[in-house]
Amino acid sequence: MNIEKHKATRIMKEIVSYFLDNGLNDFNLDFKASNQVVEMTVQAPCQTEPASFQELLKDLQSPREIEVDEYFNALLGSHCSGHDYSFLGKAIDEAQGGFQDGVLTLTIRRYKIK
Repeated sequence: MNIEKHKATRIMKEIVSYFLDNGLNDFNLDFKASNQVVEMTVQAPCQTEPASFQELLKDLQSPREIEVDEYFNALLGSHCSGHDYSFLGKAIDEAQGGFQDGVLTLTIRRYKIK
């Protein structure tokens, strides 16, 4: 479980970085980790949906590639400018998000490999 917690920490850092990079400095983060799944939901009040949010969702919804899981996790956080979240998408299983009533919400899940 320690390796999965380390990976979950890296994933969480990427998600938090997205929100901060988009000027969303006031947000709630709900994080749950069990033996079966890591799930996190971030909610932030904002006036409008960030222009990059739909692209983020598209990147995050790319299929997880378990056979190269370690490789993608090693790459998380390695970029300095112009974030490419496709690596993150290949390290998680599900991503859902939306903007409603002035709140941006993003939920991601990573399931334990059996």
